[in-house]
Amino acid sequence: MSRDRTLKFPWKDEKDFHIIFHDIFPLKALSQKYANFDKLIPNLGKMMSSLRLLKVWTRRSSDSMFSVTYELIKKVTEILQSGSSSDKEVLTDSLSLGLVKIVNAVVDDKQFKNQFNKKKSMTSIASDIGFSVRAVRERNTIAHSQKTPCLRQLIECYKEMYVWTYRTWWLPIQKDLVRDLDTYFEVKAHLEALQPPELKTFESEIENVKSMRVGIF
Repeated sequence: MSRDRTLKFPWKDEKDFHIIFHDIFPLKALSQKYANFDKLIPNLGKMMSSLRLLKVWTRRSSDSMFSVTYELIKKVTEILQSGSSSDKEVLTDSLSLGLVKIVNAVVDDKQFKNQFNKKKSMTSIASDIGFSVRAVRERNTIAHSQKTPCLRQLIECYKEMYVWTYRTWWLPIQKDLVRDLDTYFEVKAHLEALQPPELKTFESEIENVKSMRVGIF
């Protein structure tokens, strides 16, 4: 899903964006579909700090990207901070509430705002946009049967939603902000962790940028 390029971004400058981008989405924690949350632990402090600025961005922009990212990263930091068995019930309840919010913002919103989606199920819409179908199913379980999924299943959902948010919303913006070859190689490193079709697509785009680099520089 491409973002609306006319969106007024809430950061002060590109540096602002890049700092948050790398703090909440370190390459070492990302793979094609899942995230390795264990590798996020060294970034926990930076992610906690990023939440404050993300909260400001949610107030500056009406785009759901920022509110969803804020809720997602907030819950991921809760997962990273958890450890004792006594906290599992509280964490499970918190992650369940967060999952419902995120799925509603990403999928449910599309179902009601787009007339072509009104006859589609949330699972079908999620599949169309590459969102976590597992998360939608767990959301339906929580909303309709009022059953709380197990903690392990919830964490797996968050891993899928984390990678989807990175690939679908944040990485395209990062690509738009490419201005020099150093940034190009930085972004390319991220893309190499993704599927070949996406890499090839961006490789062709970046070749055009490189061919015009005299004008850029």
